[in-house]
Amino acid sequence: MHPALPASFLRIGLVSVLSAVSLHGEELRPLITKTGKVLVSEDFSGAEMPKVFRTLESAASFSIVEGALQAVSRAGQKQSTHGVIVAKAHDLTISFAVKFTKPGALYIGVDGYKESYKGNTHLVRFELTPERMAWDQHRGGPESKHAVGEAMKAARAAKQELPKATAEQLADPTFFRIEGLASKEIKCALDEWHEVMIEVSGNELVAQVDGEKLTATAAEADSMKSRIGFGLTQRGTVLIDRVRIYENTPLKDGGK
Repeated sequence: MHPALPASFLRIGLVSVLSAVSLHGEELRPLITKTGKVLVSEDFSGAEMPKVFRTLESAASFSIVEGALQAVSRAGQKQSTHGVIVAKAHDLTISFAVKFTKPGALYIGVDGYKESYKGNTHLVRFELTPERMAWDQHRGGPESKHAVGEAMKAARAAKQELPKATAEQLADPTFFRIEGLASKEIKCALDEWHEVMIEVSGNELVAQVDGEKLTATAAEADSMKSRIGFGLTQRGTVLIDRVRIYENTPLKDGGK
């Protein structure tokens, strides 16, 4: 028979277990919507990349590590670190756990139908770094998006300053630009798990990170969504786990 453990040891052990649960187990609650049908539930528990996650042209940047999806952004890589999960619904709630093991910028993009494109494209995007979270949106038409992309590519190849939009261009609704909607400084410590929940309901956007909240209103997000993108920049490394994507409906009557 093992000797009885001291009470102080038991208290320390209990605190450690509760701390682990709060870091990687506490679930956030939706603030403006009610979750409905589960569209995606992925824990990355297998040895291989799950079929639900598409690595596109950056397969070398993604791997399964310790039962989670690891994304890495490296200097000089030809294709940016970007993968997607197909999830079709008009309004979506996305939740996941994330751990930064090396500082970087994680982007969660919501793609869907936009009339000016007569098809699917980027609608809104949530950014998370160890120091801040932010919402932005893509505006403008497809021809301008292509032209701006080519101009940026040429400037990078020539190691020149990236072109900046003029006041006249910004006044043109067809000119492609990425508009910031809202941002907030937060503490998202390295080597610790953090809980994230994102709600997109019509044009209303809410993001939560460990209880910190950031809201915004988009211009063109009230449409059918087609997929969720996971991107990483700034030479960072992150682990992502417990991805859940749901259909949602707006709360009514004060949340009832």
